Amino acid sequence: MPPQKEYTDEEITYKLRPPINAIRIPEFPERPDLFDEVEWVPFIGVEDAKLAHRLWHLPDSIIGQALTGKTNPYPRPPDEDRNRHALASNIYESLMIDHILPTNESEWEANWQNEGLKQAQWSRQDIFGTDGDQDYAEDQQVLIEGHDVLTAAYWKVDKLRNELRSRGLDDSGRSAELRRRLNDDERRQKQRHCFLPRSNLSHWGIDRSNSKYAIQLTESNHLKPLDMYTWAISLSPYNPTYWVSRAYCHYQQAYFDLAIGDAYRAQLLCEILADARARNRQPGLYPRIWHAIEQHLLVDPRDQGTGELNPTVQKLREPNGINHFIPTLRKALQSIISLSLLGLQCWDDYKSSDNYLRQRLIMAFNDTQIFDQRRTLFGKLMEQHKESRKQCYRYPYERKAGYVRGDRKYPYDAGDKNRHEASFLDNLNNNLFENNESLPWKRCTIRSIEDEKTLSVFATRDIEKGEMIFAEEPSIRGHLIPNSLPKNWQNLMIDKKTKKKQLYRRPPADSESGLRCENCHRIVRNAEYSDQDIEEIKRGNHPEACRCILEGGKRVHLKFCLGIEPQGDTCSQIARKLYHHRACGKSWTWLHNAMRQGIYSYDDMYHFSHSNEEHGTVLSLLLREVFDITLMRRERSDDPNIMAHEIDELLVLEDFEDWHENWFPFTFAANIQVPFDILLQLGVDIFRDLTFDTWVIQTVLRKLLVNVIPWDLQWRSSFGPSRNHWKRLPRPEWQNTPSNEKRIKRYDPMFCDMYLFPGFSLFNHACRDSHNATWGYDQTIPNRVLIWATERIPEGTEIRIPYRYKKPKKRTARRLLGKECTCKRFSRGNRGRR
Repeated sequence: MPPQKEYTDEEITYKLRPPINAIRIPEFPERPDLFDEVEWVPFIGVEDAKLAHRLWHLPDSIIGQALTGKTNPYPRPPDEDRNRHALASNIYESLMIDHILPTNESEWEANWQNEGLKQAQWSRQDIFGTDGDQDYAEDQQVLIEGHDVLTAAYWKVDKLRNELRSRGLDDSGRSAELRRRLNDDERRQKQRHCFLPRSNLSHWGIDRSNSKYAIQLTESNHLKPLDMYTWAISLSPYNPTYWVSRAYCHYQQAYFDLAIGDAYRAQLLCEILADARARNRQPGLYPRIWHAIEQHLLVDPRDQGTGELNPTVQKLREPNGINHFIPTLRKALQSIISLSLLGLQCWDDYKSSDNYLRQRLIMAFNDTQIFDQRRTLFGKLMEQHKESRKQCYRYPYERKAGYVRGDRKYPYDAGDKNRHEASFLDNLNNNLFENNESLPWKRCTIRSIEDEKTLSVFATRDIEKGEMIFAEEPSIRGHLIPNSLPKNWQNLMIDKKTKKKQLYRRPPADSESGLRCENCHRIVRNAEYSDQDIEEIKRGNHPEACRCILEGGKRVHLKFCLGIEPQGDTCSQIARKLYHHRACGKSWTWLHNAMRQGIYSYDDMYHFSHSNEEHGTVLSLLLREVFDITLMRRERSDDPNIMAHEIDELLVLEDFEDWHENWFPFTFAANIQVPFDILLQLGVDIFRDLTFDTWVIQTVLRKLLVNVIPWDLQWRSSFGPSRNHWKRLPRPEWQNTPSNEKRIKRYDPMFCDMYLFPGFSLFNHACRDSHNATWGYDQTIPNRVLIWATERIPEGTEIRIPYRYKKPKKRTARRLLGKECTCKRFSRGNRGRR
């Protein structure tokens, strides 16, 4: 070790204790640096722009009519140019007049009635005029994604086949046949006007032959405001006007989480227009946004009476162009986000979000008044809810979370799954037991308990004490690597004899030691790869390695086993076959940082500044895997429209019908920002692809929260981690002393290794020693869960696992098994339902 330099006390204090406010802790986790991951759709055509404008204008005009006779308490100057409010005038006026505080969930229907939108509906004739039709003429071009299907070079054979598969059509034949088949189907679609395709779940016994689409406009049915805005978005996805309008529609119906999701996407689009630094970060998006808004404003460019350009178009022709109209949109979406966060009691996120507009937009006094009043009333509300908020803190990382009801059905959720039907149960048993090659013994089956409206597992024959009942490997995996202070940085030492303080260099350590296999979670030792191996890894053909290890030339936090199995597929091959698809080879450091401690440096000294875990992002890696699996199955299965919350692993789990008493945590980062960033990095256009809409994301997160269990050793100990063990990080001068190195480990995220076992989730749990089986993890494959009998179980008896695993606290048990124990009396004790 090189000789150490001795520092004075003043120098040591200067190095170890940064000045106050030297490092500003970010309000939200960092976002990824995206560039060309997403393929944006072509520019909107004139006819589609006119239809989208009409779909938006019809419900928007009703909002305007509801404002008649109402007085704005924050009047605008009489000489103000009203034309610049053209994109969101009615919505912003409504928010200024009636919404200092958020809509009450119990009163939203009355407010929706007063707004005039509850009964509003439009027929095909209302939308398309007296002809009642928008069908293509025989000689009219059919444009899909802005290109003529029959003639454009854009539609190559691969694109044609992908598009046909996405519509559930035959993709065989030559180019001319494919073009004609797609052309004919598009004409039929225009006549039927069907949108938002649903998953094909016929293999689960769910018949959707008459409801293949969430929105269908026929001669006999009508569309509601939400349908109109959604249709407009599908036609012109890069126009923030439509996103703000739909966000307002969701907000009025007290779907606060959905309102935030729509307003956030509008915010992303507006930021690209307003912030010159963001315009070229994702090439092609900026001109598409500009074009979409421009076409919206140019639908009726001239006054019908005089023939002159209308004032809005004249404003558009000025040097500032569409930027004249953006401030009103930004103020409207900011009000929707703030009010929705208040409605969900996300107090901390509200504070951060409320500062957003003030830092980025100059507003007149009449605009700022309502924001000031909300902040004043917010302080009073926070005091009123102070005690109830304390009772909601189940875990330290939920202290910033608001809460949303789980039993309310989302508008476009089909809600037609019945887990108690015989056909569904037959398929469930076949998948989990009969056709499960990794389960050689068949000793149990799943049955419905009708009076309790739940599923349970029963023995199909007598099971002796100690016999294995069930084994399952994780369907979805999440492995987080906590941040740690690098070993070659300086740390403080105190000489025991002289009591002098000194700064020493720590010896370098092997950063790869202790890594576990991404697939089976065995310990993986370091591996040396030859040049030939590296080439195979780059092509994705190496049987024991993944190209993720080549990221940046030094990525080491994702490894696979090195030929442990004597036969069969390696862990790397299994991963590429089952779940490791689009996520492979991309940089996910930002996602890990969104879940763990943040590091900052000051004068060559490094410290932990904060933990992003407090944003409740604990499920983000699992959410990424769900998205990755969904995208993979769309390409490889017969169902190109499979929805993320309806993949087989999640479909078998409970949903809103089972969540009557459940309230789910909600934060802006974990439920909105991070999920959309994951989708963008996976190449999903979050503005156009509504199969990954906000309600789908929230449904997936709820299913995961209730059913995921941790693997971490600390959660399987006798006591579990302390409830408050990381609420406040130690001061910087304490973090670099050797005596605190082990203590610093306590500030790692609470959950680092989490898994979803769909079969395990179906076993009911029991309390007070009334269980007849127990569970644990396999020693050979560390993340395989096992269930075995603790006593003799007669045929036909329900198999019940213990609610408390190795006697941890009840709070710990809740995290292990997903929910509180809601026991009912058994002959020998109580039982909790899953």
